Amino acid sequence: GLFGGVSHSALDGVMHPDIMPFRPFSVQNPLYHWIDIGLLHLLCVVAGTAGIALLLARSITARPGDGTRTG
Repeated sequence: GLFGGVSHSALDGVMHPDIMPFRPFSVQNPLYHWIDIGLLHLLCVVAGTAGIALLLARSITARPGDGTRTG
């Protein structure tokens, strides 16, 4: 979706000098090296871990028949 497309361009812009995240409005990449690549990777792992924890918590606390459990 829209959020995935925008966030993917932003994250790639931080990592890769040849990405133009604001094209066609600009061919510059002001995001390049905005934060350290190691920190970027760590933040992605933390966000993924938090997402998995939230999904697990949601599935554990779901009551049968309330429509929140998918599995």
